[in-house]
Amino acid sequence: MKIRVRTTIRRRIFSLGLFLSLLGVIIVTLLFIGPQRDAYASANGEYQSRATGNWSGTTTWQKYGGGSWGNTVTPPTSIDKVITILSGLGYKVKKAGG
Repeated sequence: MKIRVRTTIRRRIFSLGLFLSLLGVIIVTLLFIGPQRDAYASANGEYQSRATGNWSGTTTWQKYGGGSWGNTVTPPTSIDKVITILSGLGYKVKKAGG
């Protein structure tokens, strides 16, 4: 009788250990596969939107420099490498020559 009880207890302990191990693997997997967001550091000269308006507006843009974003009256052009338009903002662009 003692042998059966010990065997049953060992099986339950093994089953519990196996269950907890699998649960840990599932949790870690969900943390790594779950929603991820891209993150990057801004570099000097990058532009980001500040307000809705005309693309060439003087109150529309911010430029990154010296470790922070600052308002600029100079709009970005096609030679600027990174131009970020923040969610919820829109712009009007005039047709060339018009």
